[in-house]
Amino acid sequence: MDRLGGACPVTGPLYLAGAEPGGVIEVRIERVSASPPAGRGWTGVFAGFGALTHEAYSLQDPLDPVSTLVDYDADTALLGLGGGRVARLPIRPFLGTVGVAPRRERRMSFSQSPEYLGDVDLPDVTAGAVLVLPVNAPGALLSLGDAHAAQGDGEITGAAIGIDAEAELWCVPRDPEDVGFAGLPQLNTASFLGSIAGPQGKDLTDCARAAYHDCG
Repeated sequence: MDRLGGACPVTGPLYLAGAEPGGVIEVRIERVSASPPAGRGWTGVFAGFGALTHEAYSLQDPLDPVSTLVDYDADTALLGLGGGRVARLPIRPFLGTVGVAPRRERRMSFSQSPEYLGDVDLPDVTAGAVLVLPVNAPGALLSLGDAHAAQGDGEITGAAIGIDAEAELWCVPRDPEDVGFAGLPQLNTASFLGSIAGPQGKDLTDCARAAYHDCG
């Protein structure tokens, strides 16, 4: 990971006293910060991964796999674009993966499901966000990590800017009836309330429909 320029694998599981199957937990994120505050992260293009793949209806030739080191400080990441060009990107560290234990057998940390959330890579999972997640096992068994310095709406090339990071948060067990709609995992902030529909392998239309139904 040092050669790549930093990465933040999933940490956990964390046992939350009082969390029981059938309930939910509320995860309040107080802080996500790069560690160290200035340094080097990484991003990349991976064959067959991300939105710019060539397996279906592509308008371009397959992209060549490449890994890129990205220098960053407290405000900006410098992403080399080739040919001497550099993009200056504002950084806003967030957690790419937050998940609880599934009901039965283990799942890969790179998977997603309404059952446990997982690797959803939503930039709003950062300071000020409140996640509401289902509890499938005693103690919930919360894991989190996969931190990024910056990302757009989705990992278009298969990766954002990966970094080492520290997170400060607190969790409480809650009754599902007290938190309102909780058929899907929730992501709430000071400006919006939302449902996260992340069934593995489904397209955006199906996810949007599921979220609309949950919020409605």
